[in-house]
Amino acid sequence: MAEKYHHDNDKYGKKFTRAFEMIDSAKLSAIEGIALSLFIGSARAPVVASKYVQDRVSQNSETCTLEETLRSIRQDLVTLARKTALYERDGGRCFISGRTLDVKPTYIISPSIRDDDDLLPGGYLRPLLEAAISPEETEKMFTLLNAQEDGSDLKNLLLMEPSIRHTFRNGHFQIIKQPYIEPPYLKDPAKLANGGWWIRRTPPGRVFVPTLPENDKLYAVPSTKNPETHPLPAMVLLSVHGIVSRPLRILEAEKRIEAGWPAQKPEPWTLGKIGITCLRTALSLIPNFVRIKLYMFIDRLIENIKNEANALLAVEKFTTINAPRLIDSVMIDATSGFIIMTRIFGDRLDNVYFLTTWEERTKIGEDLAKWIAEMRQIPNKSNYLIADTLGGPISDHRFSGESWGPFNTVSDFIDRLTRDVTKPRNEPPLSLLYERKYDVCFTHSDLHMSNLFVTRGRLSGTIDWENAGFKPEYWEFTRSLWPYGGERNLCYIYTCAFDGKYNDELEAEVFILHHSPFVF
Repeated sequence: MAEKYHHDNDKYGKKFTRAFEMIDSAKLSAIEGIALSLFIGSARAPVVASKYVQDRVSQNSETCTLEETLRSIRQDLVTLARKTALYERDGGRCFISGRTLDVKPTYIISPSIRDDDDLLPGGYLRPLLEAAISPEETEKMFTLLNAQEDGSDLKNLLLMEPSIRHTFRNGHFQIIKQPYIEPPYLKDPAKLANGGWWIRRTPPGRVFVPTLPENDKLYAVPSTKNPETHPLPAMVLLSVHGIVSRPLRILEAEKRIEAGWPAQKPEPWTLGKIGITCLRTALSLIPNFVRIKLYMFIDRLIENIKNEANALLAVEKFTTINAPRLIDSVMIDATSGFIIMTRIFGDRLDNVYFLTTWEERTKIGEDLAKWIAEMRQIPNKSNYLIADTLGGPISDHRFSGESWGPFNTVSDFIDRLTRDVTKPRNEPPLSLLYERKYDVCFTHSDLHMSNLFVTRGRLSGTIDWENAGFKPEYWEFTRSLWPYGGERNLCYIYTCAFDGKYNDELEAEVFILHHSPFVF
């Protein structure tokens, strides 16, 4: 009987972060670092996984370099994933898509692991398996796989069509089953619109499978008339598959990296500068009510139109940044309307970031730094120091839907920023925001990766300028890092772009978020 395990999911504790520090300090490729970080971060018990990595490094410190040990852990993860690979046999309707062509029953976890000495107690892969999914869930998994009751094998079987089966076996997605629909909680399986079942794509990147639902929903909510004789797939086995198959997804990513970027496709025909000017002029002659009715058929209603339209004009006039070019904008009321602009071509950086090398990330950061320097040359023609591009209140996703200001001093802005903080402002790190002198400059305010475009590993465009305005110089940096929680892999391009500046301001921003009575 395995010792009952108490989960410790403190993902910000020293025990957890120490392993990340080891990974960051090692001379590994970007994808190797991602693979090891995902193993720890996605483990059932992150602190146990972190301790496993630290123990392996310590045990091998006299015989192996840090890099050799970390790579051996990574190889063991791949071995573990392959040993739990799924097997096929003939069958009827795909569990995911509902299609019937060429579907076959597919094991969630291969039954062969029951007799695999490497995975049984005492085997060399057993500690790694327990680090990934916890000793408690390891025991549950083997108990289910060894069960002899009628129908118990159905808990480990799914019907899948070929393309979905291939991507499932290779760790491109996992099937999520909520605990409340597992016995003994099988009372109300319709508590959620999806019935407690859905698909989760496996990072890094996003694999495209034509038959895999884009909305990440199963074609129908799984159900059974008799849970005793015809049980649904077991949650613990689905969970284990999602964790231990992840390294196979990383292997595929490595193959894509080795193959290099695909040949650049020629961009479709565009209007060009003269065409844009002519179209702007023509549309300006059409009455607003006619344009509104026209745009209702071709675009979506959005907010903060005036500011984004003005920001795009400023970027076009004063910089060489590849941003959308404004065609037309029309207001319906004070806060919403339509905006028509040109399209930016390329790959969204968040979709292909995992394919980039450290060298490419450095270059993207350098290119971004040049664009930021250009933005900072855009003049502020309003009567306020801190304002949107029209001189009005500033908007930002950081403000939870509110508008702040405008402000005439940086200290007024910081007063509003720290208004709800429960700790003193005259002590570090908040006091630094008042003590330092900041330039106020044109700021995009939302330069996260989904708004940046790259072509063959080089920065090629940026979108979503609705929150642009004139803000303290450090704001661009702290807002860029806001979605990424300090993870080195994801923050790297921004630390390159800002050359290590504003770390104290980032510490203050994290402090504000942790000591304010609201959650963003």
